[in-house]
Amino acid sequence: MPVLGVLSYPSGVKDWKDLNGQPVTQVLAILMGKDEITEQEANDIKRFFVKLASSDFLRKIARSKDSQTVVAVIKQQMEEE
Repeated sequence: MPVLGVLSYPSGVKDWKDLNGQPVTQVLAILMGKDEITEQEANDIKRFFVKLASSDFLRKIARSKDSQTVVAVIKQQMEEE
């Protein structure tokens, strides 16, 4: 079963910069084991990435100061259709 990992680094990840040269402060990762994922899990991941492509969604995540806030933003966005 895939799990979304949310890591927050308020000071930025050492030596990581975004395309504008700013420190990377949020890392989102899909963590997966060796087992195959179900079609529903694949659809959920696809839906997440489609939502993630929204500049508004990314802006909300970027403004978040900690992992709990990022998770709350993601939950809210995923509940909206």
